[in-house]
Amino acid sequence: MIDLVVVSKGSSPTFIKMTQQCLDSFRWGKKVVLEETTATYHDATTIKQPIPFNYNHCLNEGLKHCEAEWVCFSNNDVEFLDGFEKIISYPYESMSPKNPIWGRHKDIDGVQEGYNVGLELCGWCIVAKKEMIERIGGFPEDVSFWCSDNLYGDVLIHLGIIHALIGDCHAIHNPSRTLFSSPNLGNLTHGQAVIYNEVKKKWKS
Repeated sequence: MIDLVVVSKGSSPTFIKMTQQCLDSFRWGKKVVLEETTATYHDATTIKQPIPFNYNHCLNEGLKHCEAEWVCFSNNDVEFLDGFEKIISYPYESMSPKNPIWGRHKDIDGVQEGYNVGLELCGWCIVAKKEMIERIGGFPEDVSFWCSDNLYGDVLIHLGIIHALIGDCHAIHNPSRTLFSSPNLGNLTHGQAVIYNEVKKKWKS
């Protein structure tokens, strides 16, 4: 079994529909949505996002409501394809599925270990052992949005935990415009990169 944690902003019917489509495509365990607005979703536990917004903090809050050995942490603009559940048969504690429509994944069919964000480590979909995330103290919350996956990768490297892209387990990522509707766009993006360049130093030793 794999539980699912999704971070969502149902600020329009389009975004609500997108999140529900993500949930409907996932058929392997409990579903938990960290929702910014008052939107609720069919066949899912909906939790109000903590304020101020912090992506990794949302993941950590969602984890508290999960019961399965494995948890999939996902954006709300992801569609899970048949066979996705095979990902937990691989000998890793942290993995991402292949996005078959993403150019950087085009020629990857097997397993590729690494921490390159957007290649092996895809922040839009991370599947991890619940016990491992708890063991490392949760996802690092030093940044609010951009670079959240970079920092997670730094922690894994520091602790010697291997991450891998699994080429025969697929989930389509259709990047949405949810982020760009935020009035706090600059701080959530480039502003976080500045913070990341400082806080990453503690994991580089």
